[in-house]
Amino acid sequence: MKTESYEVELAIAKVLRVGVLVAGGLMAVGWLAQIDFVGNVFTRFATYQSRPLGDTLEALLAAKDWARLTAYLGLAALVSLPILRVFFTFIMFVRGRERVLAAAALFVLMGLAVGILLGFSH
Repeated sequence: MKTESYEVELAIAKVLRVGVLVAGGLMAVGWLAQIDFVGNVFTRFATYQSRPLGDTLEALLAAKDWARLTAYLGLAALVSLPILRVFFTFIMFVRGRERVLAAAALFVLMGLAVGILLGFSH
């Protein structure tokens, strides 16, 4: 007999599966669109410049580099999937009135949020 939690877990798995496919597709399209078949494709990777993500995105928007922006969008989608998983699990525990597990999921969600905020502030 399938329980409600089983159905919710199955729905979450389907959402995550579609999310991985969409994220992978976006990254593949972005990467393939960046290929330049003239000269050495690795020359732009010869030097590394460390700069904040916000500055990188602003520069890509200003340059209208849609290929890299698409790849970044796919990467952002891929990174957001574990966060969505924890959020959906938290909702499932709240609906099931499992307070201890809901609190644990909320704690993990807050830890992820703090990590993301610290990453952007650095």
